[in-house]
Amino acid sequence: MNNLERATLTTIAYHNSLSLALSSTEIYKFLANITPTQFCLGEIRLALKDLTAKKTINESNGFFCLKNEKTLINQRLKNQKVTIKKWEKLNKLAWIIASLPYIKTSFVTGSIASDNARNNSDLDILVITNKNRFWTARAILTIVFTVLGQRRHDTYIKDRLCHSALVTDGQLINRDSFSFAQDIIKAIPFNISSPNSMKLFYDNSWLNKYLSNYRQLNAITHNQHTYKPARILIIIKRFFESFLNNSLGDVLEKWSMDYQVNRIKKGILPNERLTINQRCLVATPFSYDLEKLNLFKKTIKKILGEQDLDGVDKLWMTALDA
Repeated sequence: MNNLERATLTTIAYHNSLSLALSSTEIYKFLANITPTQFCLGEIRLALKDLTAKKTINESNGFFCLKNEKTLINQRLKNQKVTIKKWEKLNKLAWIIASLPYIKTSFVTGSIASDNARNNSDLDILVITNKNRFWTARAILTIVFTVLGQRRHDTYIKDRLCHSALVTDGQLINRDSFSFAQDIIKAIPFNISSPNSMKLFYDNSWLNKYLSNYRQLNAITHNQHTYKPARILIIIKRFFESFLNNSLGDVLEKWSMDYQVNRIKKGILPNERLTINQRCLVATPFSYDLEKLNLFKKTIKKILGEQDLDGVDKLWMTALDA
């Protein structure tokens, strides 16, 4: 088995462990970096054709999965219809997110970004905030969507907004792992206020460690969903930001940070991983990652064999240890 086939199968196997079948374009975009050689989309499509002919993988309706996971393709087709409805719900909240002080940019993540949402899925977003007002921005976001009854909490999950990842503008996301790299590369720009919507990807250059085509991002299409709030809301937003651009705002930021960090640490579950500092907050379910990544490990070993795991072994080990 050549390097291209190994990288392709590794990428398919990982996403199959997440119950996700992929198109050829997605395989190119998410291709695991287990070899120093870079491959173009045409080469990947030829490899997929060969692997399909060998019956190593299945293909249907433009999606690919491992030979024993054909149901994932039908599920993907169903989930695409659900995802459209989830986008409609997000679109209704878009102007609110764009109107909130100190929020510069947001990205849709999770199952919606993967075009694979289920009926009970929440609405995951990654938020980019102004520098020095990270915790104030999070407090405002939390309060507004709690009052509106649209924030995910406790058992209220379906169609609720979940901002489990926030970072200040220009800040690196310190979660160096294969699984998180896959999450970031799937993020879809949403409510862009900056002309450089690719900044998130370029600032986090560690993605290149896990993604073979990270440096080819200019050739990869990122669908953008841009919304502009009413002029009066923009004026109110800028007034609020200007009003607190002083020592009073600094005090509020410090108090807001202390209060929220204390609440977050008290409420963190044993199976969650938490990255938290003055400029970054990322919370993910650790046990979920372990379960899926162990399945990935077992599957890829079965496909490639112990003797053909160069690069792959390091890939999943890093993902599990992160």
